[in-house]
Order: sequence, then structure tokens, then C-alpha cells
Amino acid sequence: MIFQFSAQNTFCINLDRRQDRWHRMQRIFNVLDIPVTRWKANTPSEVTDVIEGTPTQQACSQSHISLWRHIQEQKIEYALIFEDDVCIDFKWREKLQAFPAEVFHLILLTTDHWYGEPHTWQHTQSQSWSTAAYIVHRQAIELLLKFPYMPADRMTRTLQTNTQNKHCYSFFPYLAISIAADSDIEGSVSYVQKQVTQLETVAYALSNYCGISP
Repeated sequence: MIFQFSAQNTFCINLDRRQDRWHRMQRIFNVLDIPVTRWKANTPSEVTDVIEGTPTQQACSQSHISLWRHIQEQKIEYALIFEDDVCIDFKWREKLQAFPAEVFHLILLTTDHWYGEPHTWQHTQSQSWSTAAYIVHRQAIELLLKFPYMPADRMTRTLQTNTQNKHCYSFFPYLAISIAADSDIEGSVSYVQKQVTQLETVAYALSNYCGISP
């Protein structure tokens, strides 16, 4: 499948007060030639939907939900979404263009764990968590917005469970990895060391990712 990305369907969610993270992501996007639109992240005081979770979890989820609605309203077929604490594989495009399916709902560029053979595309497991970097189809958004509102990674997990992962995919070594152990989200769990350990099992160096500090 041939993916086409532009500033109209590529977004990075970022809090106004975290300009440091936005500037870091801009450097990554410039190196990798990724056109992107900054999407203003919500704060707890800006949450408008009834969402399960802590105030900061609600705010993070509101950011994704509001973006999903924008994608739906603008009739964007699919969108590439990043949070502002990831590093991206230098060869992410090459690997993504080898994506084997013509139909998808969700493609997780990073997850909290991996099952299956390395260097292959696989259906996700129902336990896969992460909205740090993903591609979502508008058809999936129609389903997501019908679920009870909760932390966004749990909503994507519910999507996987409800569809038996039929149209949900991921790749290992990950096309992106989380790098921030100091999350702004109360109650969040860092998967940084877990991902690093998993990459070490297949001798995939962190130097393969743009944004890793020397």
C-alpha cells in the first residue's frame, strides 16, 4: 500500500507550555522531511467531554478525541499522529511502504510490547497500548467515537479487542519509540526501558532512530 502524507493529514500533539518538546519534534520532522501540523494539546481545564481517568489523562485523551473529530469532519481518509515525546526510525517510510494490507483501521508505529517475528508486519495483540505514534483510518474513528471515553490508548485497545485485531497492525523493531520518562500525564506508565530492552533482543540499535541524543 502506498501512503501519502502531508500537513493536512499529519499531526503532532503538543501542549503550549511544552515548546521545548515541539522544537525537538520540529528538528526530527525536518531531518526526516515529514510535513506536519502542530495540534494544540488540551489542558485539564479545557476538557469538554466526559472522560474516565485522572485530570491529565482526561486532557490527553481530549486532545486525541478532538483531533479525531477534526479528521472526521474534514473527511481525511487516514492520518498520521505523533505525540511530542517520540523518536522516529530513519527508515520508517521504507518499512511502511511494505505494509501488506489494502484495508486497515489502526497502525501502531510503537507499542508497549511485541509478539511475533521481528522485521515483519503483524496483527496487533489486544493488549497493545500506545498512542505515541499511530496511523488511524477515518472508518476506525467512527468506531472510536462511539466507545466510552477513557484514556486514548485504552480506546485504541478497545478498538483492537472489538475487531479481534483484524485491521490493526504493528511492526517490530518499532517505527517509533517513546523517549520521555517524565510524562506530563498523571498516572501514566513509561515504557522507555521496556522498549529499549526489546530492541536489544534483536540487536536493533537506538542509533536507528532520529532524535536519540548522542
